[in-house]
Formats: sequence, structure tokens, C-alpha cells
Amino acid sequence: MNAEDTFMWKEIMESPAAIENSMRVNSKAIKELAGEFNRRKIRNIMIAGRGTSDHAAVYGQYILGILCGIPVTFAAPSLLTMYKCNLDLRDWFVIGISQSGQTMDAVSIVDSAAAQGALTAVITNTENSVLAKSSNYTLLCSAGPEKSVAATKTFITEMDLLLQIATAISGNAEAERELREIPDSLDKVFTMNNMIQSLVPRYRFMSECFVLSRGVNYAVALEAALKIQETTYVKALGFAISDFYHGPLAMINSGLPVIVLAPGKNLAAEAGSFLDRISAAHADTLVISDDRELCRKGSVSLQLPVSASDCANAFHTTAVIQMFACRLAVLLENNPDKPRMLKKIADVN
Repeated sequence: MNAEDTFMWKEIMESPAAIENSMRVNSKAIKELAGEFNRRKIRNIMIAGRGTSDHAAVYGQYILGILCGIPVTFAAPSLLTMYKCNLDLRDWFVIGISQSGQTMDAVSIVDSAAAQGALTAVITNTENSVLAKSSNYTLLCSAGPEKSVAATKTFITEMDLLLQIATAISGNAEAERELREIPDSLDKVFTMNNMIQSLVPRYRFMSECFVLSRGVNYAVALEAALKIQETTYVKALGFAISDFYHGPLAMINSGLPVIVLAPGKNLAAEAGSFLDRISAAHADTLVISDDRELCRKGSVSLQLPVSASDCANAFHTTAVIQMFACRLAVLLENNPDKPRMLKKIADVN
């Protein structure tokens, strides 16, 4: 099997077109949503999701904070499903995210909020799903069928829809410009294919690793660890660099693979200091960044061919790590489209 023959790889490559389609399909609904949000002067946001969609929610927490200055919390669906609590969400904006639209935890949160008159929206790739019928606004990933169990283009379009929401609410012209450029910038990132293919054999015998970042790219670190877990069966853990110092640092030893996602100027100094520290312990570091000097601090590196704000560069690191995971899975003779014990729709109640 070649990576290019997998659905996972093909769906990664479809991400730019999926984003363009999503922007076209959802532009009217997002404009109306932003108008209602601002008219109601909402100042609290909650997002509900599981797995990959939960990682998209982490991205949303950061960009809605950065662009709109509004705090975002994550739903705890067990409060409803297990403990039967009555959460007061009347003045909130509640977003449910689920690629399949069947994740009942997200449905329960959105249904409860909608019944109280809260402003609600759902992000899904399945138009006629249960989740799609439960809110004021249904925003479609419009990514087309995703046949691989490992979600790729739907994760990227979920992030993009959250960025569309934040951009529309804030009216930030620079964010709007970058939003429009993401499909083209992803095509540039795909030119790293040969670099990634050459690097992957280094990790053939990897049994565990860490994936670290901070800020907006923390969401990508979490998703990267998940993609590596489900496609390669390597024990991968994602952390914020700042949290890693509080205990997990003790697990660093000679030769332990550590992937550091550090694009953009905001991360350069902190990531550089962190790399110096773990390199002294002889960790095997892979740096993914647009910063040439920072890349030189890694045992190996993948230098991004594009630079952008943190809101946009998360898409670049996502594409790189998806390609990396797919190629490593195939090298290990795993089928990334059909990971063992997993299926496409995973509901946790």
C-alpha cells in the first residue's frame, strides 16, 4: 500500500477545495449568525464536541478569544446526561461540533440551550443529522464524504468554520484576508510531501512520543497526538509546553521523540528555550516551524514554506502532521483508513 492510495491521503489533499466550498455554502448563514450575536450582545460562549471535534473546539476557544475578546468554555455533557443538571444557558452562544452529527453529547447540550432560548449553532459534515436539526444555525463542513476513519478534511473545515464565525463577529479585516488565503497556503504546504516522506523512516521504530505546542497550535498538538495514536498505534501524548514543565518533563530521556509545533513569532522564544532544555537531555526533537533558526535547534525539522498569524498557521501544522501520520502508518503496514477497533461514528453518552 502507498500512502497516496489511501482515503486518508486523498482526503487530506481535498482540504483546500473543502474549505472553499464551505465558505461559499455558509457565507449567508454566518453573516446572519454574527449579526444576531452582536445584536444580542452575547458575552459567553460554550462549545461541545468529542474527539477530533473537541480539538477543533480548543482552536475555537483561542480564536474567539483573540479576535472577539470573549471567553469560551467547553461543555461538560455529563452534567446533563449523567447528573441531570439544569444548566442556565439562556444568555449564551452554544456551538455543537460533530462530523457525523450523531454525537449525542453535543446534541444534548445544544438541545438544552436551544430550549432555553440561547443562540445556538452546529458544525457538521452531515446535513440531515440529528445535530443539524437541533439549532438556530446549521453550518456545514461541505467537505464531501469522508471515508477514512481518521478525520482530516473535516477537522480542517471545522476549524475553518470557527474562524469564519470569529471573523464575522469581530469584523477583523486582516483575519478575513487570511481566511481567504488558507486554501492556497495549504497547497503550498503540500509541496512538503517529499520532505515528509524522507523523514518518516526515522520514526519507524518509535513506540511513544510527545507532541507539544502552545496557544492556538495547542489544539493541533492534541489532534496530532490523536492522529498518530489511531493510525500508527504509537503511544502519543499532546501537551501545552507550559504544562509540560509541571510533571511530564520528568519522562524525557535520551532518544525519546518529541514533536514541537512552533510556527509564528509568538512561540519562537518559549519553544527555543524548551528545545534547549530537552536537547540537553538528548531527546530526539522534530521541529515544525516557519522559523529557520528555530528549526536548527531540532534534531531534525520541517520548515514550513508559508508564514501567517497563529489563527491561520494552525492549518499549516495540521496538514503537515496529517501527512506525517498517514505516511508513518503505511510504512508500519497499517491501514490508516481502518484503524483496529475503531469505526467512523463514535458516540460517547
